[in-house]
Amino acid sequence: MQTAGEKKPRLQQGELADMLAGRTPHSFLLVVVALAMALTLRGLKHDSPTEDEWAHLVRGISYFQTRDMRIHVQHPPLANVLDALPSAFDKNPDVTQMKTWQEGYAPGIEYIKVDYGHARAQLQRGRYVAAGFLALLVAYVFYFCLSIFGWPTAAAAACLIAFNPTLMGQARYVATDMPVAVMATIATGELVRYLSNSRRIFGLGLALSALVLSKHSGIVLLAILVLVAFLAAFFGKGIFRGEASRLRRLARWLGHFAIAGLIVLFSINAIYKFDRTGMTVQEILEAPEPQHWVTKSYHGEMLEQRSPLPHLPAKLRIPLPYSYLFGLFAVQEQNRGGYPSYFLGKPLHGGAVLYFPVLLILKDPPALLAMLGLGLAILWRRPRGSKRPADAPVVAVASAASDAPEGQVKPATPQTDAEAAGAEAKLAAGPAPKDATRVDADDRDADADADD
Repeated sequence: MQTAGEKKPRLQQGELADMLAGRTPHSFLLVVVALAMALTLRGLKHDSPTEDEWAHLVRGISYFQTRDMRIHVQHPPLANVLDALPSAFDKNPDVTQMKTWQEGYAPGIEYIKVDYGHARAQLQRGRYVAAGFLALLVAYVFYFCLSIFGWPTAAAAACLIAFNPTLMGQARYVATDMPVAVMATIATGELVRYLSNSRRIFGLGLALSALVLSKHSGIVLLAILVLVAFLAAFFGKGIFRGEASRLRRLARWLGHFAIAGLIVLFSINAIYKFDRTGMTVQEILEAPEPQHWVTKSYHGEMLEQRSPLPHLPAKLRIPLPYSYLFGLFAVQEQNRGGYPSYFLGKPLHGGAVLYFPVLLILKDPPALLAMLGLGLAILWRRPRGSKRPADAPVVAVASAASDAPEGQVKPATPQTDAEAAGAEAKLAAGPAPKDATRVDADDRDADADADD
């Protein structure tokens, strides 16, 4: 019996057992997120600012000062706006009066010269928001896996993502990499949900909007996800399985993604405050081009030389903001030029076939890679009749490809963790009884047919 002088343990043994057994999943998630945030934020205030952080922060602050979106060319505004939100309504200098802003660049250096101490405090708040993206990522993957794969996979995925050193390190800085990793994961998850319930097309549209508004390279993953849905309709998978006519399936797919496309289009215009949108091709080509460091060698004629716009009718209106449209072509030109760097000890200017495999190996813990290999082996050996969701390996490759133009591998990490979590849960469950796999597969087929 506990005496009056004894302190009650913070977590009773029964409560811990319930949590680990999956009977209190919300409590488990809270504990994991709390531990992850404690580790991620440890010593954060002592980290020196990076050069890019000032540009991202000031872009976000300027968003609340003007409707002119001229400096949101290098990156779409969404990630910067969220990072700057805690500082948006301080007594900030007028960014639009700074020479660098007027030239079309984020005036990060000019901004910190006004009051460095104040800017440093604002950057600290922005880093807390960046860490919040990691918490959001853990929560989304946890509940996604819980609803589809069950408790063991959800718990393992939450831990693998929450304590992944690559993600924890990136979540300490104000940038676009962590937001686009989160949005890529959510968009992929919402595609999976949509393929089992067509009503999820609205959620998918919003997720795709957030993806393309976090980083320009998100447009590549958007195209990949649309292609995956198209293939599902073409081959009669998921929600399209009950329709015998291929033409009707494709018409249904087209109708769904017309809705998603309208959501994406409206979201882009809304986030850009409808600044210089709906311009004709002629007006776009005649507008003064931002002197981006990648495009300045074209002397204001990058769109004429490096875009298909000159081949379109002059009076055709483009329903996209000028800054967003120019940014897409600027990133394309940046990718074409490549980056001077070193890879495997050799000078490199373009791409390399082994870049992503090597970077994924270097950026992920060995135990995670071992579980990922186990997961792929289990996937390879599963019965052909099984319809267990197994999208993680494909999604990981697609996510890596989505950020290939800018040489980032972080968006692939959450999906890689999810696949490894499935392997860990399978391993923890032990070997299945003889013929159990075949029976489970038949049961899942029956359930799927009942859903239709």
